Amino acid sequence: MGRNITIGMKTLEKNIINLSGQAGKNWLDKLPNILHYLSQMWGVTDIKPVSNMTWNYVAKAIKDKDIPVVIKISCQNDTSKAEAQALTYLKGSIIELIDYNSECNALLLKQAVPGISLRSLYPQQAEQAMLYYTNVVNNLCSNGNQISPPIFPSINKWLISLDKIDASKLPDELLHTAVTLKNNLLNQPKKQYVLHGDLHMDNVISDKDGWIAIDPKGIIGEREFEVACFDFIHKSEFNKTNIPNLFETRAIFLANQLGLELARLKQWVFIRLILGACWMIEDNGSPQLFLEQANKIFPNKHNI
Repeated sequence: MGRNITIGMKTLEKNIINLSGQAGKNWLDKLPNILHYLSQMWGVTDIKPVSNMTWNYVAKAIKDKDIPVVIKISCQNDTSKAEAQALTYLKGSIIELIDYNSECNALLLKQAVPGISLRSLYPQQAEQAMLYYTNVVNNLCSNGNQISPPIFPSINKWLISLDKIDASKLPDELLHTAVTLKNNLLNQPKKQYVLHGDLHMDNVISDKDGWIAIDPKGIIGEREFEVACFDFIHKSEFNKTNIPNLFETRAIFLANQLGLELARLKQWVFIRLILGACWMIEDNGSPQLFLEQANKIFPNKHNI
């Protein structure tokens, strides 16, 4: 097993145990048997875990001797079920779902080839990366979006975390600003779509001659909420002094390309950063990366 794969497994193990405790340990112990069962059922061989696992076991494999596929196994049933529903609904504009096994919380997916992350172009080719990103957003949001019956939750369900979090664990100004902005935006709703929900650049990968989304969450909300997940500032840029200007330039570019309201997009970016911090706290992780981004992108909270 290569060093990167070993690191990927260790990250997965740490996250799952932090999230689910003993139940997570039990799932990790059963994982080899689950994988063996699935490989027999789906007829897959040459199984190779990826190096960047975080919350799910993910491996590339070959089905029926010549079809590149991906196996994705979740510790939680609701996570894999939601992804299967989103993949089915967004079919044609997202990676193809070949099969779903609810007993094992497992997905069998077509493998994107060459499967390079959009992040690989960023920030050196920032404008080109943003153009590819907008194409993916347009494809996802042109899917008809007949939100009936409502099998997907509203973003309101996610945003509850901002109201439930222990306020002592976050800077008061950041949390108060996020809650205020969230309430204002929800009171002035825009057209709703079935969104990917987690459309950062690592979830956009190359497939043949284009780019395609992977790992959808499936959530109902406005497009500004979707695009607010974009990686506006790369980690290599965190030490720059012009981060607010960089963010503004990129937010304007994406808003113009997609016909979004710039002010709403910027507000959702701030909200999603604080929401990410809340989720890290809920999962017994550190919120610092999200808080650092919020402070660097928005040094003046009163002008968001």
